[in-house]
Amino acid sequence: MRILHISPDFNYSCGVSKYLSILFKEFSEDQEFEIHFISNGGDKLKELKKINIHLKLIPFSKGFNNLFYLNSFKKSLQAYVHKNEIDIVHSHHRFPEYVATTISHECKIKTISTVHSLTKGFKKISFRSDYLIAVSNSVKNHLKSYYGIDENRIITKYNPINAEIKSIDKKEAKKNLDLAKMILFFCM
Repeated sequence: MRILHISPDFNYSCGVSKYLSILFKEFSEDQEFEIHFISNGGDKLKELKKINIHLKLIPFSKGFNNLFYLNSFKKSLQAYVHKNEIDIVHSHHRFPEYVATTISHECKIKTISTVHSLTKGFKKISFRSDYLIAVSNSVKNHLKSYYGIDENRIITKYNPINAEIKSIDKKEAKKNLDLAKMILFFCM
């Protein structure tokens, strides 16, 4: 099965990029799947050289700027899907999700979109994929109430954690670090 993921701005300081990194690592190790990825760039792309991912850079943006990219992105996506015999397009942003759904019938592909946040606007053209993955119950409830999405099309899957968390000896940490200046956080 050939799965194409699409997401803008594949960067180290991005939760969606972290989510995709975990997915790519897991799926690239499974011989049953061939993983493809389209992005518009980002500082984390070099990480993908370590795993078996087919990467394609296509210009697009976020927000209203995508009006300038609509036709060229649609043509590029259609060509890529046909050339690589893609079975499923999994989008992680509303613009590529919209474009994927507009070509899905002609290209004979299934579409999935992971909804990573509570968004508003563009009700008539948003979240038209065959299935939507909500990263929390709040996102699922928002999709149902704000966008009127049928619950049967929504799958709730919490963001995966792919990290080993070790306990910290606080006395040892205080000896070695000025804790007042330190901010700790976990990336998911």
